[in-house]
Amino acid sequence: MAEKEASQVATDAGYTVVARRYRPKSFSELVGQENVSQALATAIRTGRIGHAYLFTGARGVGKTSTARIFAKALNAGTGPTADPDLDSDIARAIDAGEDMDVLEIDGASNRGIEEIRQLRANVNVRPSRSRFKIYIIDEVHMLTTQAFNALLKTLEEPPEHVKFIFCTTDPEKIPITVLSRCQRFDFPPVKKDAIQDRLRYICQQEGFQADDEALALIARRAAGSMRDSQSLLEQILSFSEGKITVESVQELLGTADDSSLWEMVERFIAHDAVSVLQAVEASVGQGVEPGQFAEQLLGYLRDLMTRSVGAPADLLRHVHSITPEQLSDQASRWGMQSLIAAMQILDESLVRMRHSMHGRTLLEMTLVQIAQLHRLEDLFSLSSSVPAVAANPDATPPVAPKPAPQATSPIEQKKNVEAVVTPATSTAVSAGAGAVAAASPPIAAVEVDVKPVTAATAQSSSMSSSLGSSSVPNSNHESHVESSRPTATSPAPVADGAGNAGVPGGRQTPAPAGVAVAEAPAHVAVAVAAPVATSSPPAVLAVDSKNAKEVWGATVDRLQGLLADFATLSVDAMWVDNEHLSVCFEKRSQHAIEHLQRTDRKSIVERELQNVLGRPTRVQFQTVPDRTVSPSEARPANDPNSLMQRNQRMRQVAEHPMVKALVDTLGGELVRIDPPSAPRSHLDRKG
Repeated sequence: MAEKEASQVATDAGYTVVARRYRPKSFSELVGQENVSQALATAIRTGRIGHAYLFTGARGVGKTSTARIFAKALNAGTGPTADPDLDSDIARAIDAGEDMDVLEIDGASNRGIEEIRQLRANVNVRPSRSRFKIYIIDEVHMLTTQAFNALLKTLEEPPEHVKFIFCTTDPEKIPITVLSRCQRFDFPPVKKDAIQDRLRYICQQEGFQADDEALALIARRAAGSMRDSQSLLEQILSFSEGKITVESVQELLGTADDSSLWEMVERFIAHDAVSVLQAVEASVGQGVEPGQFAEQLLGYLRDLMTRSVGAPADLLRHVHSITPEQLSDQASRWGMQSLIAAMQILDESLVRMRHSMHGRTLLEMTLVQIAQLHRLEDLFSLSSSVPAVAANPDATPPVAPKPAPQATSPIEQKKNVEAVVTPATSTAVSAGAGAVAAASPPIAAVEVDVKPVTAATAQSSSMSSSLGSSSVPNSNHESHVESSRPTATSPAPVADGAGNAGVPGGRQTPAPAGVAVAEAPAHVAVAVAAPVATSSPPAVLAVDSKNAKEVWGATVDRLQGLLADFATLSVDAMWVDNEHLSVCFEKRSQHAIEHLQRTDRKSIVERELQNVLGRPTRVQFQTVPDRTVSPSEARPANDPNSLMQRNQRMRQVAEHPMVKALVDTLGGELVRIDPPSAPRSHLDRKG
């Protein structure tokens, strides 16, 4: 049938394109859709014919052609048959789209509810000469929601003489109520070998000679679409004179040959960025389109990857003129890591090139970046040296020192003061008369809100220093750690605070008792270099029954957020067998033990305890009977800082439905509970 039509092309009044002239007209002519054609033919032979079908798949894979073939099989004169007479009047009319009983509707231009209402009105009209009235709706996903709703009842229970065949490239846009009423057939992309064989057949019918490599290039460019491959073939038939060669295909499609891609990878291996740019200049001068070159190169790298992992040659998809042995040798010389990195870079650049007006510039930038991939090894070596620096206290970090900024006016003194702490020792940063101690091995920058430091807090800080570590007070004492930010700053001298110099030697001098201390700035940011080990490990303290409470108090001072809030509810601490620390809570504080007992939180407590003692130590939590508080010790019932009020506030906030929903939605946990700030007066709001 196809040969007969091809011979009549010259005598026809108008020219018919290749894609229409060689359109399949029977199930046996369908290419690449054998499963679909077999299922439909079997349904016809067994009499299991549904009333609605949905054909889905990419463009040009044969959905509409299959719908026409199925319509011819249903309306054949000898009854529904899988092998209808293709020369009958009904078959010819269906192929030409002129049959009165097979209505092809474009869903994109007939997508409204009025068109569907008209279709419903015509459904009850019986076919004129055929057995069935068949509606073929192409691109059915373009129908509006109202149109789909109007079609539902008719689609579920149509008259016996009506069949629906829907075709779409986007089934996800079709309502599930419609999908459930149809038999769905998914059309896969046509394989490259099947497309190549069909193109060879068409070339023979058209009287052209074609190189197999040229047809393979067209088939790869079609990307699984039979119609696209035939449209490309028609362009090349018009461009060529009797013979189709690889050079003519590459010149017309703007593609590069395999040897050019092989040479480009050789330039990558040699790290020759200059020759890479020269190769791009030569390729573009020969008519190669930058985006197409990038896609070809990505396909070439894909085949290199398959050979790099030892895959057989039959898995190659994009390279034909280069032997598998050459690909294996090139892949081994370049390396798997460089190959994978180049593919990732190239894929990201392809996405950008599709939306950019500077495709060539992006291509050149990408190829130069790939040629410089060996420099990533230096970066990897530098990053791998960080643990070595941390292990060697005498090593100097390879980072240039950065001076710490200082406030130059009273206004700036009230703002954040940033100080760079020397990481070799535990150094105190002086801000006003109050001092904030830096923790042992600094690894990040922290922001600390500092309140006025009194003699009592200075004395408490001095006690922490005597235990072998410096501490940053938490929100339950004099300051609150807000957040942490990583920094790459190297060691530098301690910056002065608001008029007071830092204490030399890295030791903190406590304020004498009874001496008035000036207020510190409201916000101090301490930036430290990371990660560098201290010059000497903390001293190991002797454990006795007298310092258990002091050790636990210093550990609590190092905790942060909600963890510190619960830890401060303890009432006693003692050593058990001189091996681990037992912390006691009243029964009314059982929720604090449940919070601290979780593995990740307990590990944080034991880590801070190790920093205080200088050696690993286990901690356990136990309950003791609730003690009675004397009237002189008891705080007012409405005191927000009382133990009972704080516990009650914590439980209320943690059990609030909105807080629970937020924690479950975000997958997080409570870290800190801050009391609400006092509302401003209407005079303040007006001001």
